[in-house]
Amino acid sequence: MNSKILKGTMAGVAVIALAAGGGTFASWSDYDVVEDNTAGADYLTIDLGNQNKASFDRMKLAPGVSQDTLIVVANTTGNTIPAADLSLTLVDLVGTEDGCTSTNSELVADADCADESTEGEFIEEAIFVVNAAAPSDDGTCSPRGARLGRTVLADAEDTVVDLLPAGQDLKPGQKVCVAMGLSLPSTASNASQGDSAAFDLRFDLEQVLPGA
Repeated sequence: MNSKILKGTMAGVAVIALAAGGGTFASWSDYDVVEDNTAGADYLTIDLGNQNKASFDRMKLAPGVSQDTLIVVANTTGNTIPAADLSLTLVDLVGTEDGCTSTNSELVADADCADESTEGEFIEEAIFVVNAAAPSDDGTCSPRGARLGRTVLADAEDTVVDLLPAGQDLKPGQKVCVAMGLSLPSTASNASQGDSAAFDLRFDLEQVLPGA
C-alpha cells in the first residue's frame, strides 16, 4: 500500500476518536451527605434561686443595729458559655421622709421633716455592705467571704460591685453566696427616725470572651 495513503488513513482514525470521546476518560467517584444540620445561639442565664429580687422585706433598724440577707447566685450550666463576670448594683433608690410623725425628738433634730418632698435622713445615715464567698459548686454561705463594699446607702446607688475575686470567673454551674447588709451606726441621729428607703438589687452576669 502506498505509504502516503496509509498515513492519511491513520490520521482520519485519530480525528474520529477525538470527536467521539472529547479527549477525556471517566474516573470512579462516590459521595455521602450529612443531613439535618442545625445551629443557633446558646443562653447565658443567671439563676437567683427562683427569686426575682433579693429582699430586705421591710427591715427596721435602730442605731447600732444591722440586719442582712443572703442569696445564692448561679450561672446555669451551658455548653458554649465558658465563664462569666458577676456583679451587683443597687438601683432605683428612693428615700422617703416620714413627715414628722414619729417622735418629738425627731421634730427637734429634723428641721425639714415637714417637707415630705425630701428623701429623709435614713438614706444618708444607713450603711450598705456587700460580702461574697468564692465561687463553688454548692454556693456555700459559710464563711461569707470577702468584704467587697461598704458605703452610705445614698452613695451606693448605681455603684457596680464586682462579686468575684480579681482574675476569677464564674464557671457554668458554679454558684456564689452573696451577703448584703444594712445597718445604722451608733452615731445615727434622731432625724432619721421613721424615714425609709426602697431600692432594687440588680445582679449582672456577663460572658468573658476568650482572650479578653
